Amino acid sequence: MYLAHLPLVFLAGWWLVQFDFPAIFKFLLVCGFIALVALLSFHYWVQKTWLSDFLHGRRFDLQ
Repeated sequence: MYLAHLPLVFLAGWWLVQFDFPAIFKFLLVCGFIALVALLSFHYWVQKTWLSDFLHGRRFDLQ
């Protein structure tokens, strides 16, 4: 999630420059949106796939 969120933060921040909102609002909007996108994409596209085994190592049952 760390590497995937960096370009998204840049693009979201760059897009929000055109709007005349307070900086704290833009910051919170970018943080919330990117966190939601990163967590949902990890949950649906990475977790419980071969990519998760590659990133986190293979899981073994302790029994």
